[in-house]
Amino acid sequence: MYKTLSAAFLATTLPWLAWSVAAQEKGKADQRDVPGKGGGRPGSPGVTYTNRAAAARVDAPRGTALKIYTVTADGKSFTINGFNKSEFTLALASDDRIVRQGGVATFHPSTTFAEQYAKGSLRVGTLSGSGNIWTVRGPLEDAWLSSWSRSAKPPRLPEDGKSVIIPAKELQPGGEALWLRFATGPREQLPSFLIVATLPAQETEKADKADKGDQQAKEAAEQFLKALLKPDLEAVMKTVDVPFCLQGRENIKDHERLKKLLESFLAPALAKWEYKAGAVAAFGSLPENIFSESEHKLFKEILTKTDCIVLFPLPRRATAIAVRVEETKARVVGIRFGLSPLTLAFVAEQKDKGDKRAVQAREIAKETVQNFLKAGKTKDLESIMKLVEVPWSNGGLRTIKDREELKKQFSNSLEQGRGMPGADIFLIARYGPIRELFAEPGRDFDQIVGKEDWVVFTRGEGKQKENVGMLFVRVREGEGKIIGAGR
Repeated sequence: MYKTLSAAFLATTLPWLAWSVAAQEKGKADQRDVPGKGGGRPGSPGVTYTNRAAAARVDAPRGTALKIYTVTADGKSFTINGFNKSEFTLALASDDRIVRQGGVATFHPSTTFAEQYAKGSLRVGTLSGSGNIWTVRGPLEDAWLSSWSRSAKPPRLPEDGKSVIIPAKELQPGGEALWLRFATGPREQLPSFLIVATLPAQETEKADKADKGDQQAKEAAEQFLKALLKPDLEAVMKTVDVPFCLQGRENIKDHERLKKLLESFLAPALAKWEYKAGAVAAFGSLPENIFSESEHKLFKEILTKTDCIVLFPLPRRATAIAVRVEETKARVVGIRFGLSPLTLAFVAEQKDKGDKRAVQAREIAKETVQNFLKAGKTKDLESIMKLVEVPWSNGGLRTIKDREELKKQFSNSLEQGRGMPGADIFLIARYGPIRELFAEPGRDFDQIVGKEDWVVFTRGEGKQKENVGMLFVRVREGEGKIIGAGR
């Protein structure tokens, strides 16, 4: 049941939003959907900030193809704008911790920001990043959410550079639109934004069902591997089912034979392994070259397209656990040790390709690296410097903060004929999903590369094909800059 709040009441408390839809259950409103001034919620204006304070988290609307607009209101209607002529950029923060620095409340110093709708934009914005910690970045400060509300998709939306006026009475309950309000104090009002899912929520419901299956598969795989490493054979057998594909060699159909074979894996050396899942993917979504042709054929005999492969990252290798997911249970039906850790990057890339919000940013990252590699082949130092940015992560071992030092490094490389890392792009994925690949001590990637930045994998030609390089690309306001390299 839904209730529309008084327009007159909201016009006095929240002029930017003259209405709100509050979901009620047993007479109690869901405060996450009711806009307000935040009260004492950690991270709200007016509270005492400590290192434990946290900015509000609000999930994006249900549905896909998310578009961003700016909003103004007069207490009776809304003006939705297909541009952002304000002095503030809407962004997603990587960390919700709020601290005091010099008597001023601000995001934790380690926080990175993924800009989503740049100030001064004359077009409708596109949500290209994932996350739920919203912020606006202005000339002097970064601010976090003070209140928000949800609704159905407005009946009309503007085109690039245009505006539409929507009377409050035309807005309906729903979850396809998210209205965001920012303020640093009771008098200082910052821009208000509207994020709308332009495709139906039914697509998201399918994704939600898939996410539930992924979680079941992850839990089953972790229980299996934990029991295997303990070691506890009886606990292992409670998590498995037959037919079972063991190391890609055969599908074992006999339960007792499987028990004897798995017993051989209960070696003390295994106890040193980690068993935290790094990625989960539907079997049907995986590139076939992750497994050999014979391995893929064996898995195909026992798995449906929606059954899961759970990947566990380990130093210089990865382990794949196959899980059959049914309505009430998930059972492990296969294991493959010794995969390349790039397997995780392939999975991350597949998920990025399915995220329509990331398509444009991904293409910009690809084009940026293509231009960089081209400039490297022609030894065009000036073009290279136009494509890079400092601070620069130099192989994850050292940070270069001075552009002249970076220019000198590229100049020396070109003079010595070392060229650029790789010649052919074969994989592109966001840094966040494959973070565990670069978790070696001493690396400085995390200080420079954000979770929403891109990793473009390259490889050499001919005999150098096995040499894999990485270029890290930051995409902001439709432009890509390379901020580091590694191998």
